[in-house]
Amino acid sequence: MKIGLLISSNKVSIHQYNLIKGLLANDIEVSLININAKDTEFSLIEKLKYLIKYHGIYGLLSKFYFTLQSRLELKLLKHLINDADYFRSFQLNNFNFESVIDVKGNYSKSGLLLRLSDDDIKKVKAANLDALLRINTPGIFKGKILKSSKLGILYFHHGDNRGNRGGPPAFWELYFKKPSTGFVIQILNEKLDGGDVCFRGNTMTNTLFWQINYYNIKNESYSYMLSQILKIKDGIPLKLEDSEVFDNKLYLIPKFHQTLKYQFMLIKNLVNKVFNSIIGEKDEWSVHYVKGNYDKVSMRKATKIKNPKGRFFADPFIVSYNMEL
Repeated sequence: MKIGLLISSNKVSIHQYNLIKGLLANDIEVSLININAKDTEFSLIEKLKYLIKYHGIYGLLSKFYFTLQSRLELKLLKHLINDADYFRSFQLNNFNFESVIDVKGNYSKSGLLLRLSDDDIKKVKAANLDALLRINTPGIFKGKILKSSKLGILYFHHGDNRGNRGGPPAFWELYFKKPSTGFVIQILNEKLDGGDVCFRGNTMTNTLFWQINYYNIKNESYSYMLSQILKIKDGIPLKLEDSEVFDNKLYLIPKFHQTLKYQFMLIKNLVNKVFNSIIGEKDEWSVHYVKGNYDKVSMRKATKIKNPKGRFFADPFIVSYNMEL
């Protein structure tokens, strides 16, 4: 099987690094599609004018404020998340790839849409790839690149696109107090966050930091991408969902007042967490077991099954096996 990785930088995250390592370990031929895309040439003043026109002054202020919040939160999380690799960049130079295909791309005036020229598409098609896998190229792919491999472009949407299109990933689930945060693996098409879905998954929403919520969903999702690719390699066709019209709201960067509300929620939850820790109160599901009739046993004497770290057990059921004496 031949996979092409769409990149614009040789630096990748730990999740991307482990995914690539898994592909190579399973004898998949991996090539790099190195996209050296150019932004539309604007002067600084022209860029500022365009950003104000596109976002508005309030929208531009909102974007700046949310970016500041995100950076401060990441600095704090370096002390809270016991995973030093999460905050590191890993070099692709450590891998031996089948080939490296250098192409040029062009971004739209908004800086969001990315297209490749016909000559670049010919280079990609000449590699006769089974699938493309988007790694770290920013922007939204449009045009012939979507059909330049047998399967198309595989990519994540970190969010359940049936109710959460756009981004930031894993933020709005926390903001709206959703119990779980979803992700989808999809084959990209011309629809924004409306690709052909081949896998859905989710994890419990972290109720404090959206960056931890994002961290959790990435930890959960990347292994499933490898699993889907290995199924293709073994000749198992992907099961694609029936096409749907996604006309629900497209979420964007939070407005200034929404970031303020998130910060208030964060401070409130942290205060509650510290207070509950002081008084010894812990809010979590757990499973206990005890032998006897339900209405005739003392629940205080039940044995507790210890929860895994960062997770919990719930919804138990009874299984009878070899009950005859």
